[in-house]
Amino acid sequence: MKPDNEIYAMIIQDIHLSGFINLDPETGLDLSLIENKKILSARAENKRFLFFGLIGVIYGLSKDEKRKYKDKRQNVLTGRIDIRFDDYIMHIERDFETDIVAILSSGKNTYKPVFQDKDIVGSDSRPYLKILESFFSITDKQLIMEICNDSFRNDQSTLGELLDLLYLLIRPKFKMSAIKKLISSSKKVIEFTSRTENNSSISANLQDAINQLHLLKNAKKLAQSSASLDSDITKLQNCVDSFPTTNPQDDALARLKQRFPLIYQLDATMVKRDITRLHALQTSFHRIKQRLNEVNTKKTDIENIINKKLLIYSNLPDSFEDDFIKYQELTMDQAQLKNDFDRLEIRDDNLQTDLSSKKKTEFLLQSLSVSILLLFGLILFSDKWPLITGLTIAVSFIIYFSMRFLKKSIINDLEESQQKRTDLKTKLKNIEKSIYALREESYLLDDQDYIDSHIERFRKYKSVKKQLDLLNNELNDFKTQLDSDKFKFDMPHLERKYKDLINLNPPEGLQTYIDEFETIQKEAETMQIEHAVDERLLPLVNIIYEYSNINTELKKTRTYIEDFLEIEEIEKNIDRRISELERQITHLKQQIQLENA
Repeated sequence: MKPDNEIYAMIIQDIHLSGFINLDPETGLDLSLIENKKILSARAENKRFLFFGLIGVIYGLSKDEKRKYKDKRQNVLTGRIDIRFDDYIMHIERDFETDIVAILSSGKNTYKPVFQDKDIVGSDSRPYLKILESFFSITDKQLIMEICNDSFRNDQSTLGELLDLLYLLIRPKFKMSAIKKLISSSKKVIEFTSRTENNSSISANLQDAINQLHLLKNAKKLAQSSASLDSDITKLQNCVDSFPTTNPQDDALARLKQRFPLIYQLDATMVKRDITRLHALQTSFHRIKQRLNEVNTKKTDIENIINKKLLIYSNLPDSFEDDFIKYQELTMDQAQLKNDFDRLEIRDDNLQTDLSSKKKTEFLLQSLSVSILLLFGLILFSDKWPLITGLTIAVSFIIYFSMRFLKKSIINDLEESQQKRTDLKTKLKNIEKSIYALREESYLLDDQDYIDSHIERFRKYKSVKKQLDLLNNELNDFKTQLDSDKFKFDMPHLERKYKDLINLNPPEGLQTYIDEFETIQKEAETMQIEHAVDERLLPLVNIIYEYSNINTELKKTRTYIEDFLEIEEIEKNIDRRISELERQITHLKQQIQLENA
C-alpha cells in the first residue's frame, strides 16, 4: 500500500503463503495484488493472520509460532513476499520447515541473489538480519509487534492501517536515501545553471527552461517530502510516547514541550548555533546599515557644501595652481617679448629712415657733382669735353660705390632686425596659444583680481572632494558587504526558518531563551537515557532525529530553489507553473527542429 501523501515507492505488492492455517477461505492463500481493496480492508482474525504471516516471512517464526500457524494437513510451510522499491523488487522466500531463507533482487534486466542461508529465530548468530539492516531501519520483530500491538489487537483496524504502521518503521532508510538524492539533484542543477554562460540562443533558453522545470518538479517533491516527514515524525513520536516509562514523575520532556512547543523536537545545539549566527549577522547588518546612514549623511553635507559654495571649482583641473604659476610666467614672457618686439620695430623704423636719407644724399651728390662738373668743365674747358665727361662719370661711380657701402651696412642691420622680429612673432604666437590653452582648461585664470581667493577655495574644494571620495569608497565597501551571501541569503534563510518557531525578541533576551531551551532539552535527554524503558526504542528516536535533520536540509534546499528562481511561495500555483514550462519547452524544441530542418 502507498499512502496518498507518500511519494517514495516502497510497497509490499505480493504475498504468497503455503501450509498456513487458512482463517478466511474467501481470501485464499495466494495473496498477490496486495493493493486489492478487499485484502487491505481485512479486519479481526483475518487481518491478524495475514499480517502475522507477512511478518513471519520477513523476520521468521519461532517453533511455537510454527506449530500454531501450520496447517497439519499440509506437508509444507513456506512463504514469499515481493517488496517493490522505486526501480527494483526484493523477493524474500522462506522455508519454515528447513529455516532456509533467500533474498533475490530483480530490476529491469537483472535478477541476482542477495542472500541464501539458514535463519533460525532465537539463534545468537543471524547473518540474515544484517542483510535486512541494509534495507530496513528496524529489524527487531518483537519491537515491531509491540508497536503494532494496539492496531493488531483492535478488531476495527484494517490490514491497510497495519501496513502503514509497518512502512513507518521499515521505510526510513530508503526514504532518507531518496530525499538525499532529490536534494543533491536540486543542488547540482542550481550549480550547473550558475556556471553556464548566459546567452539568448534558443538552445540556451531551452536548457534554462528544462532546468527550471526540473527545479520546480523537485520543489513540489520536496514539499510533499516535508509534509510526509512531518507526518512520520508525529507518528513515530506517538509510538515512542505510547511506551511506558519507568519514571512517570519526570516532567522534563513535558516542560520542554510546554515551554518550547514548536522547537522541542529540534536539536538544541543546532538551534543555538543557528540563532547565535543569526544574531551575529543581524547585529553586524544593523551596524553596517547604521554606519551606512552616517556616511550617507556626511556625504550629503559635503555635497551641499560643494554645490552651494565650491561648485565652480569642480570643473577645474587638478593642475589649476600649477597652471596659474605657468600662466604668470607665460604672461611675463609675453610682455618681455612684446617690449623686445617694439624696440626692434622702432629700430627698424630708424634704419629705414637712415636708409632713405642715404638714398637722398646719394641722389643729391650724384646730381650736384654731375651738374657742377659738366657746367664748369664746359665753361672752362670746352675743348676738352671728353675728358670732362670721363671725369664726371668717374666721380659718379665714386659717389655710387661710397654710398652703396654705407647703405649695405644699414640694409644688413635692417634684415637682421626683421629676422629677429619674425622670430619674436613666432614665439609670441606660441605663448599666446599656450595662454589660450591654459585659459580654456583653467577658466578662472583671467580673474586676476581674485586669483588668490580662487586658489584658496580651490584648495578647499580639493580637500572636500578627497573626503567625498573616501566616503564613496566606504559606501561601496558597505554595499559590497551587504550584497554578500551571508546577508543576502544566509540571514534571510535563518530568519524564515525560525520566524514561525521562535520569538526572536523574547522579553528575557534571545540568548537566555536559547540557553534555557538547550538546558531543558539536555535535562530531558539525560532523564530519558537514565530512565529508558527499553533501548530498542533508540532506533525510533534516531529515526526521528535523522528525519528532523533531513527535513531541515530539505526546507533549506526549497528556500535555495525559491531564491534561485526568484519565486516567493513557490508551492502556490506550482502545477500551473510546471504546465507553462512544459509548453514552453515543447515550443522551443519545435523551433530548434524548424531551424535544423
